[in-house]
Amino acid sequence: MLDRNSEAIAHFIGQFDQAIDALLNRMDYEEFTAQQAAEYEPADLLNVKVLVSSPLSLTDMYPQIDMPIWLSASYPSPMSIGLPRSEGFREFGIDNIHLIYSGASTWAHFGMGQMLFTLPPANSWAATAAQTNTLLDDDTLLVRPLELPEDVARDASPQALDTLLVQLAKLADALDKFASSDPESMPIEALSDAHMSQIKGDEVFDAVAEDGGILILDGAEVDAAPETLSDALDARSDRLTDAEELDEEPEVNEGRAVTGETLIQNIEISSDQPFTPVPQEISTGDNLLMNKAVLGGIAPDAGIFIVGGDYTSTVKISQINVESNVDLVMSDVADVVETTPSTAENFAEISYMSNAPTAAVGVNGVAHTGGPVGYALASLEGDLVFTSHTVQINLISDNDVITYEQVFHTVDISLGENSAINAAVLNGFQHGYDVFMVGGDMIQTASISQTNILLDNDFVLAENGTLGSVLTGGNLLWNEAAISITGIDSVVDMTGDASRALDSLNAGDFDPFRLDGLDGLNGTQIARVLAVEGDYVMSTTLTQINILADADLIQLFAQDDAAFSQFDLRTGDNILANSATINVMGLDSDIMASGGAYSDVVIFQAGMYDTDAASLDFGDTDISGLASEAVAFLVDGMIDGTPALDETTGADVCGVEGCQSGSFDTLNTMIS
Repeated sequence: MLDRNSEAIAHFIGQFDQAIDALLNRMDYEEFTAQQAAEYEPADLLNVKVLVSSPLSLTDMYPQIDMPIWLSASYPSPMSIGLPRSEGFREFGIDNIHLIYSGASTWAHFGMGQMLFTLPPANSWAATAAQTNTLLDDDTLLVRPLELPEDVARDASPQALDTLLVQLAKLADALDKFASSDPESMPIEALSDAHMSQIKGDEVFDAVAEDGGILILDGAEVDAAPETLSDALDARSDRLTDAEELDEEPEVNEGRAVTGETLIQNIEISSDQPFTPVPQEISTGDNLLMNKAVLGGIAPDAGIFIVGGDYTSTVKISQINVESNVDLVMSDVADVVETTPSTAENFAEISYMSNAPTAAVGVNGVAHTGGPVGYALASLEGDLVFTSHTVQINLISDNDVITYEQVFHTVDISLGENSAINAAVLNGFQHGYDVFMVGGDMIQTASISQTNILLDNDFVLAENGTLGSVLTGGNLLWNEAAISITGIDSVVDMTGDASRALDSLNAGDFDPFRLDGLDGLNGTQIARVLAVEGDYVMSTTLTQINILADADLIQLFAQDDAAFSQFDLRTGDNILANSATINVMGLDSDIMASGGAYSDVVIFQAGMYDTDAASLDFGDTDISGLASEAVAFLVDGMIDGTPALDETTGADVCGVEGCQSGSFDTLNTMIS
C-alpha cells in the first residue's frame, strides 16, 4: 500500500508513459501513412487525330471476253477471239471506219484497216522482308569459385570470345565478297586455308543442256539431294523428348509386414557387387538456328523481247560455313574424350525447264494462221521493276559458365536447347505478253547468299574422378539452296522489223504495227505488246545468316564422400541450317538486244574450320574493309551487350574478380 505521495508520483509516471507511447504511435502511424502508395487515378484519354490516306485503291479486274470481228478483206467469215476487256477502243490508222457498240461490251469493226486495243500497263512490284532473332543466353551457375589457370581465364573471357567471333564473321563476309572472283587468285592471306569451290557458266550450262539442271554438294556434282538436315532434326527431337521406353516389368523391392515384434535382419554389402552410379549430366548445347524461305512468282514475261540497251542475266548461289571448335579438356580422362567431328556441308541446285508460248485458239476451235490482225498495247513511261529482297538472321549467344562438385543425388543441368527460327513465303504475279519492248536495259538476277558462323570453343577442367564422359562437337552447319527457272531465254539477232519498232519507241511515238512481219508472232491473232520506255529490272535477292556463340566453361570439383558419382558432359550437337528456294516462272523467250547480252551462273561454296584436328592461322591481315552484313549485325546485336572488362578490379570471366570469387549456389538450388 503506497502513501499519498508515492501514489501521486506513480500515477504521474504512468500518465507520462502513456502520453509518450501515444506520441510514438502517432509518429509511427504518420510515417506509415506517408509511405502508403498513392491511389491510382487514371489519366485523361489522349485525343489523337489520325489521318489515313490511301492513294492506292482496288480496281476492277479485266476478265476475258469473246469479241466477234469481221474483216472484209482477209477473212470472209466472222471469227471470235479472246481479248482483255478495255475501257475504250482507240482508233489507229483506220480509214472509213464504222464502229458499233452493243450492250454486251463488244466492239465490231467493219471496213478496211487495222485494230489497236489499249491495255492497262503493268505495275512495278517491290517487296522487302527482314526477319531477325537475337537471343542472349549466357548462363552462370557457380557452386564454388572458379579456380582457373591464367591462360584459360584469358582465353575464356567474354572479351576474348567476342573478338574471336567478330574475326570469324569478318572471314565469312570476306569469303562472300569473293564469291564471284577467282578463288585461285585470292589476295587475302587470312583466307589461304579456306576450302573453296566455284562452279561457273559453261559447266552449269552444259549440265543444264544434258540433264536440265545441276546438283552440287561441296563442289562435287551429285545425283540426288541428301537427307542430312532432316536426319539431324529427327535426332535432335529424339534427344529432347527423351523417348526411352520404360520397362514393362519394373523391379519391386519386397518387404515384410510386422506388428508388435522386433525384426532383426542383417544386410551384407560385398565389394564384389557392382555399384550403380548416380546419374549426373550437364548439357550446354543442342541449339537450333534455322532460316527457311520460299520465294516465287511470275514476272512480266513474253515470248519476244526487243531491248534497246544491254541484256544481263545472272544467277548466283553463295554458301559459307565458318566454324571454330577447339576444345580444352583438363582431366584424368582427357585422353579418352569422345570428340565427334562436326558436319559442315553446302548443297546447291539450279534447274531450268522449258515453257514455250502457246497460240490462242478461238472459241470455234480454229487456230489462227498468219500474222496478227491487231494489237493490244500497254504502254509505260519510265522503268518497270519487279524485285524482292529478303533477309533472315539468327543470333544466339549461349556462352555458359558452370562450377559444380560431386553430390549424392541425381543432377540434370541443361543450359542450352534454344531455338531461333525464321520462315518466309513470298509470291508475286504479273501479266504475260507476246512482245515486250524495252527502251533501256533489261536486267534479270536471282541471288541466294547463305552464311553459318559457329564459335564452339569449350573449356572443361575436372578434378580426377569427377568426369565420366565428354561429348564435344557433333555440330551441323548446313546450307541448301535451290533456284528453279521455268522459261529458257535465248539471245538472237535483231531483225529489221524489231529494229524499226524499237526506233519508234525511242522516238516517243511507238507504232506497234511496225512489228508486222515478225516471225515470232505468226499464229497470233491479237498480239499483246508491253512497251516500256525505260529499264526493265527483275531481281530476287535472299540473304540468310546464322551466328552462334556456344563457348562453355565448365569446372568440376571432387568430393570424397560422393566419389562414386561422375559427370557426363555434352557441349555440342548444335544445328545451324539455311534453306532457300527461288522459283522464277516464265516463258521461253527470244531476246534481241541492241547493246549486247551477258549471262552467267555462279555456285560458290566455301568453308573455314578451326578444329582440334586442323588448326587454322587466321592471320593478321586487316579485312575490316570487307566486312558486311554478318559483322554489322553481330556488332549491333550482341557485342554491345557484353559486360566490359573492369581494369580496376580485374573482373573478366562472368564478372568474377580474377576468376576467384562470385555468387555461389551452395544449396544446389538450380539442379533438377
